[in-house]
Amino acid sequence: ENKADKPDADRKQIDYLKRLADYIGEPLNRDQSGLTLVILNTVDRATTLFELLREQPHLAEVPIKLIHSRFRPLERELWREFLEQKDHSPHILVSTQVIEAGVDLSAGVLYTELAPWASLVQRFGRCARYPGESGKVFWLDLDIGSDTQRVDHWARPYERLELIAARKKLGTLNDVGLQTLTAVKVESTDACAKALFPYEPR
Repeated sequence: ENKADKPDADRKQIDYLKRLADYIGEPLNRDQSGLTLVILNTVDRATTLFELLREQPHLAEVPIKLIHSRFRPLERELWREFLEQKDHSPHILVSTQVIEAGVDLSAGVLYTELAPWASLVQRFGRCARYPGESGKVFWLDLDIGSDTQRVDHWARPYERLELIAARKKLGTLNDVGLQTLTAVKVESTDACAKALFPYEPR
């Protein structure tokens, strides 16, 4: 990528995160109770969004936590109480991929950036996780450009082709409940399955 483009890329990223923070902060756009989970693909974006959410006037009384892979083990121990919170008081968790597996929580509202299909399925599983629950899922598209004009910094840390395949599949779905996701796996053609579930190690 051209280094001259970096200031413009940084500006676009900040604008995107500000708009997202404003949207989440609006009382009409968030669940009035329970957990709102926001999963972003990079530590940088997650950290910036966390700071922007803490500046939202409507969220002044709402606990907001940040989780990503760069925290030390001692700091991670402090997450436990927040992650195990089962009551319906409003709270927000901003995270990266570390929340995809091995964490038992159930969000009423989930925001997730576009990611490879396997990651998205894991993320969707963090919303309305328990029987009888319902939730809302918002997937956030990313400007990864075209084959002739790639925008790689938005795709990182993933491969563009994986994101393109996931975006295409998401465009065909009305929900991401367990039955729908199971059907996607069962009904995928060989070509679709290869795009959504690439098995060759890089």
